[in-house]
Amino acid sequence: MGSYRRWAETKFNRPEGLMIFVELLTPDENEWLAWLGVQPVPDEYEEWSVQHVSIPCGPDEQLLFTYDLLRKSIEIRWTQGSEMLVEIIREGVRRISLTFNRTTGANIRVIFSDSLVVSNVMNVRVWPSISIRDEMR
Repeated sequence: MGSYRRWAETKFNRPEGLMIFVELLTPDENEWLAWLGVQPVPDEYEEWSVQHVSIPCGPDEQLLFTYDLLRKSIEIRWTQGSEMLVEIIREGVRRISLTFNRTTGANIRVIFSDSLVVSNVMNVRVWPSISIRDEMR
């Protein structure tokens, strides 16, 4: 037991051994409603941390954006009628934000990170048309 304690003390009492919990930052319900006209709905079978945002994008076209606060993950399902056009599942989400401007429309911006360094940004445009752009940084 003493050797484990010495190892733990040297491992976790130094700055390079710190374990840092990074919270997933998301828009609140009012922001979703103001920007996109929809609110997140908790998953009925999963834990409280899983939220679904269903965004109608056109006739018979829908984008289902799901995020998990504990697992820091997202799932995007773009469907047209009963056909699945795109399904994306990603982990390592650091922040989800909403933007709107006249040239790009309404966007969901997802920032991913490895440790504390931003490594990837995904922009999901939901209006006037759906577009998903994934950028490595």
